[in-house]
Amino acid sequence: GDAFDARRVGLDHIGLACTSEDEVRSWADRLDELGVHRGPVETVPYGWAVTARDPDGIAIEFFCPVAP
Repeated sequence: GDAFDARRVGLDHIGLACTSEDEVRSWADRLDELGVHRGPVETVPYGWAVTARDPDGIAIEFFCPVAP
């Protein structure tokens, strides 16, 4: 009966690899279709990401790094 608690040491988040910026944006669209609250699609020098939380409150990140 031990529930997830973001303030406790352990799992921080789940990262899912995407192959392109378009795939990250596609996941953002899908989260919207499902009514899942999410953050903005972030564009940073090293890639693109969008984050949300699962029903237990665990952070989920869809991330694509910039190709080397």
